[in-house]
Amino acid sequence: MVANPKAVQTKIKKEPPGKPAAGAKAATPKGSSAEVNTSLNARILILSPDLNNAMLGRQAVDLAMRVRAEGGHPFIASPGGLLKLELQRQKIPHKMLPDMRASALGHMVAVFQLVRWAREQHIHFIHALDFSLSRFAYEVMLKTGMHTAISLNQPIISVLAGRNAEILRSFARIIVPSSYAREQLLQQLGLPESVVRTIIPGINLGVVHYDRISPQKIMTLEKNWQLPDDHPIVVVPDCPLDPVIFDTMAAAFKELKERNITTILFVPEEERAFIIKRVAAFGLLTHVIVTSDVQDRIPALWLAHTVLVTGFQGQESLRALIEAQAMGRPIVAFDRNGLGEIMLRDNATVLLPADQVNKLTAALTRSLKLTTEQRQSFAFRARSFVENNFDRKQMIEDVIDTYRELRQIQN
Repeated sequence: MVANPKAVQTKIKKEPPGKPAAGAKAATPKGSSAEVNTSLNARILILSPDLNNAMLGRQAVDLAMRVRAEGGHPFIASPGGLLKLELQRQKIPHKMLPDMRASALGHMVAVFQLVRWAREQHIHFIHALDFSLSRFAYEVMLKTGMHTAISLNQPIISVLAGRNAEILRSFARIIVPSSYAREQLLQQLGLPESVVRTIIPGINLGVVHYDRISPQKIMTLEKNWQLPDDHPIVVVPDCPLDPVIFDTMAAAFKELKERNITTILFVPEEERAFIIKRVAAFGLLTHVIVTSDVQDRIPALWLAHTVLVTGFQGQESLRALIEAQAMGRPIVAFDRNGLGEIMLRDNATVLLPADQVNKLTAALTRSLKLTTEQRQSFAFRARSFVENNFDRKQMIEDVIDTYRELRQIQN
């Protein structure tokens, strides 16, 4: 029986507009004599770990543009600058920092440069888009007195378990991608509830649509990957990298091979050689493709008969699940790291308990047996589900609300 999509939407529904965050002042009723200016009157420094990272770099630029539209003044700092030309074209003030990970001296120089720039530009607060910059942002905050926000993904929260939370307690707001991640962070690090905000990842809906995918791109992939005509394809956009976990899942891939089903695994470039060795060890090279090109992910989803989302890549897994649903592809997923929160419960989706890898083959078989009519019907529901809940614009709006809270705290 198909679950009611509204039930799923209720589960991930965000705080209603106008509801103040815990510890924040209630908004003044509009039209009263004490009505306040709703413009985001703030100078905001968005700290991106690397603008060469397509996802984080694009997010930094999108946030900056939204800040400007709200009457604020955005600034971007990053150790990498692939999007530098776009920042110049959009006239967004930016600063390219030395790589603070290279050496202690590089870290010190980066802190010095950013502190001086923040003071010169009279920055009000910083938003570090990734935990890798938390200590860096903390040091800048101490030297400038600014408030700070930070975004965490699920693997980082897991790494933080049991560690000293002193640095994280210094941040005014912490943004996490699921309520599961929020509860884990609150329990493991003892942070105040008012500090941690849940903002579900959003995607550019215009990109994840088959009308935007070039037929030439599809044909090129089919040729490069030597995909046989009319044979089912399973896509794994977040392949697990742990050898024990991968080897356990490889048993399912072997059964798919016996049924002449091709599996496409997406892995980071630095892990690709290792995964290929594991694939070869299981005799799967003829039916398992290992790729690292993230630009191929959306076209691969278009080719997929079923998408397996493992949950091992944290926020990337969440985004991949949203993309697959936007493309209308049947889903098999493990209930790990908040995936269950953002998956439409349907007869075309299977949510397995996180520890039941042994049921993977049966779940994939069930998914691959769906009829064309069932697939088309699910595609319509899934696309509507994503449009109503995971628009990138909504994610940015939620971040802007957090910026308003920070500005209110500062005032």
